[in-house]
Amino acid sequence: MRKTVKIAACRHTPDWRPATVVLLAVASGCAGGARPVLEATLPPAAEMATAPVDTLPPTITSPAAEVTRWSAGQYRLGRHAEAVALLEPWLSAHQEASPAVRAALAVHHEALGQVDEAAAALAPCAVDDPAVARARTWLNLRGDGFTTALDDAKRAAELAPDSAADRNNYGIALLYAGRPAEAREAFLAAREMDPALPGALYNLAIVESVYFFDDDSARRWLAAYRRLDDADPDGLFETLGGNVAVVQEVLP
Repeated sequence: MRKTVKIAACRHTPDWRPATVVLLAVASGCAGGARPVLEATLPPAAEMATAPVDTLPPTITSPAAEVTRWSAGQYRLGRHAEAVALLEPWLSAHQEASPAVRAALAVHHEALGQVDEAAAALAPCAVDDPAVARARTWLNLRGDGFTTALDDAKRAAELAPDSAADRNNYGIALLYAGRPAEAREAFLAAREMDPALPGALYNLAIVESVYFFDDDSARRWLAAYRRLDDADPDGLFETLGGNVAVVQEVLP
């Protein structure tokens, strides 16, 4: 299952950081400014992690809850085409279909690179459904709409106030909106809700280093992150020091 995704945004400021941030800019291919890579999470993370992957496919008459749970299992396995092939006829047979099924179809389309189809799957849905707000946030952060993701991200976080993944993605949207202090608070809240969510820890390391120039705090967050995950899409392990894994963890 693809838990995280590289998301990038260019920040153009005249007094941008030298040295390490320039390395981030080069690594991310963003001329004119650092382009930090952020870890967006496909929520709900707990449901994705526990979704069955070895059950028989649902049928046209199966309830929406069964369909969405099966779909989550297929996402874990990367079986996006198979999921689309079942979800589309299910939706055709259910005129009053659950928004959660449309949200599931949208993220599978997105995984296949079918951006227009993903947007079309969500088009009939009301904006105040948590699954729909979550899916729209995911699509925006994945694609070209990352600078306009804030409204959906905020709505998703408000509709699911206990979701660490939604709060993490809200933090990313805030950062793209040029509000790093609020983004840091959102990442801290996500970490409080789920200390084992790697993306929030990685994002905290980015915010502290790139936006607040506090590499000591960044190293502590990165050390906590490395206990959970070893992926390093932004090259922080090198830019913050190769010995970051042994930094004493003293976190708020």
